[in-house]
Amino acid sequence: MLHSSAVKCYETAPAVHLNEVVPAAELAAAVAEGLVRVQRHPSLPLRIFNYTELAVYSRAWNPATLNCRGLIVDDDDQIVARPWVKFFNSFEHPDDALDLHAPVEVTDKADGSLGILYLTVDGPAIATRGSFAGEQAQHATELYRARYAGTWEPSAGCTYLFEIVYPANRIVLDYGHTDDLVLLGAVEIATGTAVGPLDPICAPWPGPRIEVLAYLSLAEALAAEPRKNAEGLVVRYLPGSPLAGTAVKLKQADYVQLHRIVTGLTARRLWERSAVHAVLADDPETAVRRLGQVLHLDPADVQGIVEAGPDWLEQVRQSVPEEFLDWITQTTDRQASQVDRILADVADVLRELTGLERKEIALKIAKNPYRGMIFAALDGRSIRLLAWAAIRPAADRGFGARGEDVA
Repeated sequence: MLHSSAVKCYETAPAVHLNEVVPAAELAAAVAEGLVRVQRHPSLPLRIFNYTELAVYSRAWNPATLNCRGLIVDDDDQIVARPWVKFFNSFEHPDDALDLHAPVEVTDKADGSLGILYLTVDGPAIATRGSFAGEQAQHATELYRARYAGTWEPSAGCTYLFEIVYPANRIVLDYGHTDDLVLLGAVEIATGTAVGPLDPICAPWPGPRIEVLAYLSLAEALAAEPRKNAEGLVVRYLPGSPLAGTAVKLKQADYVQLHRIVTGLTARRLWERSAVHAVLADDPETAVRRLGQVLHLDPADVQGIVEAGPDWLEQVRQSVPEEFLDWITQTTDRQASQVDRILADVADVLRELTGLERKEIALKIAKNPYRGMIFAALDGRSIRLLAWAAIRPAADRGFGARGEDVA
């Protein structure tokens, strides 16, 4: 379904100054506060601005952080590429802020890296949301120049956006041997107006484009059945609505759970899930709040782990690239063995304490690192939760962590 373009791009597009998009004072403050990160191009007079993890965690959304989602400028502060602004999941919007029945375009939510087309004296290039020269950016630039450069004419004054998909860039979903740039849409630099892949200004693109689905409203998209090997949907309001251009993410529950595990796949994350399910297997009546207190986890996160079910590990093994499997098995087995050793050590100490008075026991185990567990066991309480808490891993970088941001 084609719809009328709200974007007018001209052969010679007027220059747009950075200050017209992000007030200089706000941008400087965001950079100083660690909410926006700036990276220079390795050889050209260009910079790319991207919001940071701190902005996400602290929800510090303002014109600077919202617009700095791969914003590229030259050293005269003229905008070279302007991706669409930060957009949010449906549940992150205030109640009644979204129109359930206004006309929308609904596209697939691809599971790759965002690619931002920009022009240089050396030819067209692709940046990711946070990098000019990272692995994904280099791969996408080489692919674009070899396959698409010279085969079409991008409209001047517009930024074209792609999903970078290739086997080595797999996040969660399996796209097989696909190695390509999938057109997502475009943004008019002067106004920030965003359009989808079927807009007329995207028509000349000779490569693949993201699938547009038949849902006509947010209500229809919210009621959609989950699809196999899918991340979710992107809903963008069409011209004519007060929300025109606003985009909303709808992520499938099964993808969300796997993505949290796979893309943040650290020993800490595996420990959290192993601990919760091991304790519940031993004592199903253990309260979520108690698990959160002892394991130092947010109760909401604990509830999510519980809802994933006790077969979570098998789900992960079936869904991750092969190179993850040995590490997952080794890590979870090592953690379980550590807990078993602690429980065995405590049992040995308890046997030695048989017949002693409480005061004698306190003196005897004063320097024992598990004295809290020993007293708990003497009081008849389960100590498996305490044993799991004792082996909490330090925070570390995910096995599958990537140096660049996904789309």
